[in-house]
This record gives sequence, C-alpha cells and structure tokens, in this order.
Amino acid sequence: MNLTEPPVVKTGYPPEDILLSDPGKTAARLRRYILSQNVNTDTMIRFCGIFRFDGTVMADVFHRTGHPRHHAWFGEKTDATPDGRRRGDAFMIGIGQSDGKDRRGLTALLCSVSQMDPHAVITGAYVCNVYLEESLVRDKDKFDLTLRILYRYFMDGGVHVQLNYVSKDELLKAKAHPEDYPSLRVRVTGFSGHFTNLQEEMQDEIIKRTVIRGR
Repeated sequence: MNLTEPPVVKTGYPPEDILLSDPGKTAARLRRYILSQNVNTDTMIRFCGIFRFDGTVMADVFHRTGHPRHHAWFGEKTDATPDGRRRGDAFMIGIGQSDGKDRRGLTALLCSVSQMDPHAVITGAYVCNVYLEESLVRDKDKFDLTLRILYRYFMDGGVHVQLNYVSKDELLKAKAHPEDYPSLRVRVTGFSGHFTNLQEEMQDEIIKRTVIRGR
C-alpha cells in the first residue's frame, strides 16, 4: 500500500455536496458487499505488520486503531459518499448505523454486525453504538426481550455493543439549553461523558443515531 496515495483517493466519488442516489438501496448494497470487509482485514494485517513490536519486559503490545474524534476529522476532509453522506459531514462511528439506515430493527442490525470479521481489530473500528428507546429499558417485558437479543448477539460472534437510552427530544433540549442539563451523561464511543460538555459535532452525531423502538 502506498501510504501517500491510498486507494480511496481513486474511487471516483463525485465531489458534489451530496451524491445523487438512493441512500437506502446504496447502503444495503454496501453492507452486502464483501469487498469492504476484505479490505478492512487486509489493511489491519498490513498495519500490524508495519508496526510489529515484540513487546516489553512488562507486557505484550496490542495495536489499536481509531480515536474518539477520528470520524469527525476525516469527515471534514472527505467528499460525499454513496451512503448519502454530504461533503464534510462526520463519518459514522464504528460499525453500527445512523440516520435511519438500519430499517429492520435491532435484531437485523446485530445479526449483520455479528457476522463481521474482527481479525486483527481489538477496538476502534469495531465499536457498535445502539440507541434504545427509553421504554425498552423501563418496561420489564421489553427489557427482558432486549437482554435476550443482546445475549444471542454475543453468542453469534458479536464482541462489542454500547447503549444509550436518553430520548432524542431530551438531547435536543439539552443542546438548546445546556444550563438546564448539567448532569446529563451519554455513551459516546468508548467512553461516557456529560452531553453538554461535548463538542457540537459529537452532540449532533449522537442525536443522529437511529433510535431502536419497541412495539
């Protein structure tokens, strides 16, 4: 791999403010496209090979990819992409979905994620954010069902999930009137924090995550 001219530069995505295609159909095709998974695995193997290190006296060395704000930094510098993302918008964090692209519910989302190959990836790209409607946590029957789905997910190969259940309306109010929500905490990605202390692009990314609703 030529680190000064990565393959993504030559993909030919148009530089328009938004790519004119059906985001739903395009996203579905991309999820089924095995090439993306193979590229991810190959990239990680090469990365780990370049920075191979045998460890220290105290411990082994593990490679980690990603950064709490890498999705926003790269998004600012990237043109529109086939999933409907506009030029300059932050990328989605991890391997979940946002903006309503996961239309078949929690079970379908986790089934897709559990089949991904985590080879050579400890954390970073394998973050899976799930935004639950509050009733799925407060209602006992729905909560029990949610736990069963999560248990099946890990039994099928899933390795990570982090949950939010603060309502989207409450987040919007907190963004507009932060002085009224000094103690509101949310799961960001790999860490939790006070919502009103987060940078605006991080707040917007959390608000845009798809809400999994109960029936």
